[in-house]
Amino acid sequence: MFLRDHAPQVLEQLNKDLVMVTTRVSCEYFNELFAFDEVIVRMRAGLVTESRVTMIFDYFRKQELIAQGEQQVACMLKKNGTTVPTPVPKSLREALIPYLDT
Repeated sequence: MFLRDHAPQVLEQLNKDLVMVTTRVSCEYFNELFAFDEVIVRMRAGLVTESRVTMIFDYFRKQELIAQGEQQVACMLKKNGTTVPTPVPKSLREALIPYLDT
């Protein structure tokens, strides 16, 4: 949804030759959730390097922080039957600026 709303050009590239590969994911749980609990997920950008983006997720039930997670993705291009690292697309890098974890 973030890409659709903030960097639609990246979606176009994903339909061609761009691949975003999860290289690391984790989640730390602070409290349990129950069936039908409404959860608010807030995403912010952590570290953005030449070819990787780390996203941080906060999971809330009302005002209570229930869990915190992290996902790192590497940007890759499909070339000749293989994938090679490529820089984070400019449109994605720019879309992440307001969400940088400061």
